[in-house]
Amino acid sequence: MPQNGDLQVWWIPQVPMKAFTVLVTSISEAKKILEVLANYDLFQFNNNVKPDYSNAGGLCIWEDEEWIDWTSEAGCNIDELNIEEIEYQISIDNSKLFTKQEWEQKTYESLYQRYANKTEPFDKWLENLQNKIRNHNL
Repeated sequence: MPQNGDLQVWWIPQVPMKAFTVLVTSISEAKKILEVLANYDLFQFNNNVKPDYSNAGGLCIWEDEEWIDWTSEAGCNIDELNIEEIEYQISIDNSKLFTKQEWEQKTYESLYQRYANKTEPFDKWLENLQNKIRNHNL
């Protein structure tokens, strides 16, 4: 039996057939699955695997003993959000789980992984970055 908050992707490869469903662990996972399914249908159409198609899909959340359509806090459904918006919202939500110092450390580590040349140790790189920020030399 699903628990409140569980997420489920539904997909109809050819309307009006019955939807198939798959449980997912996050909204970003759901978005990626829906994009893959849509791209797969388009690929098949473009390569003459099927002559036409009319697909549909979405995301549901289990609430009060039933699956209902998921919407963001702003009232958007999953089709109205891109993956960057979803991941940004998740990062904002996750930031509430950390202290300010922990969040800054996590952010610096992420920046280091993304942008540093990694020839200097993280601690030294972080110190240089913090000095640049302090001195507005960034």
